[in-house]
Amino acid sequence: MNKRGHVLNAVLLSVGLAILLEPALDPGTLESVVAITVPVTLGALFPDVDTAFGRHRKTLHNLPVLALFVAFPFVFGNLEYVWIGVLTHYCLLYTS
Repeated sequence: MNKRGHVLNAVLLSVGLAILLEPALDPGTLESVVAITVPVTLGALFPDVDTAFGRHRKTLHNLPVLALFVAFPFVFGNLEYVWIGVLTHYCLLYTS
């Protein structure tokens, strides 16, 4: 899957999650969309950062990197959705 596909998936997933969390469709829903979209999109794109310094799909496409991102919610409260983006990256990678 290319970068555009990962971003599109992350944005659609984020909007869906925000609507589930704030179904009233008021300003709180928009706030949730923004709060969720940024970390999910960053998480979906992070495993591809290895193209700049390593062999793509070898350096960061592995379980230890996924484990690091699962730990992010416990370390950084504002990045609680990063792991969802990373997980969807791996799921979409192996299904496409």
